[in-house]
Amino acid sequence: MKQLNNEIKNFLVKNTFNNIDILISNRAILKLDTESLYDKLIVRKRGGYCFENNQYFYTQLKEGENEVRRVLGRVVYGDTPDNKPRSHQATVITIDNNQYLVDVGFGPYTPGAAIPLSGEEVESFNKRVYRVTKINEVDYQLEIAKKDGFFSLYQFNLANYNDADFKVANYYTNTHDDSKFTTSLVLSQQIENGTRFISNLLYSEICGEQRRNIEIKSASEMYEIISGEFNAHFSEQECEDLFKIVRKFI
Repeated sequence: MKQLNNEIKNFLVKNTFNNIDILISNRAILKLDTESLYDKLIVRKRGGYCFENNQYFYTQLKEGENEVRRVLGRVVYGDTPDNKPRSHQATVITIDNNQYLVDVGFGPYTPGAAIPLSGEEVESFNKRVYRVTKINEVDYQLEIAKKDGFFSLYQFNLANYNDADFKVANYYTNTHDDSKFTTSLVLSQQIENGTRFISNLLYSEICGEQRRNIEIKSASEMYEIISGEFNAHFSEQECEDLFKIVRKFI
């Protein structure tokens, strides 16, 4: 388990979560084959969102001896799952007959450790506490500890999903007007004791109880922050295009 958690941490500190390529490519369908993901995430270091980061990490876990399966989740953020699509990909791995949720692609709330499906509370390397609870006969829920208790992030089950299921969910998330990834900018990276993230034109850094916010007022500021604070490689021209797109969301 220690080795798996180290692999999760290493991936998260080296890769960002972001939807930049969806925005600047005018909703092009992101490729999910292993060769394309390796080129984008590892070689070109552009980061990705859940269907990219978790798909790539899943292929790495499959090379081991443990049983692994992909799952599709409904993002709830404290709400009910009514009318919410299965728009999030994660992985469940079985180690010594125990099942764990592995997720390296859930934005600022990405758990930096494998979370057991038993309900046990786990502290990630960036000091956040998570747990997975079973909410009925088939569904589980990932939760994060906040000041007033645990907060639900997304629900998932252990149904058998195939490649077509993930392609459809990826297509929806890349193209649909109701998808947050076509209508807002999200960029985040896990760091020791916290996280850095951009939500549209607001850059935030959270470490423990401390939070620092900076309003991004120009394309040059966006480039400086993305290239300086995140391990994400985007050109000045790409950041200029991105800034123009994001301004329309405000």
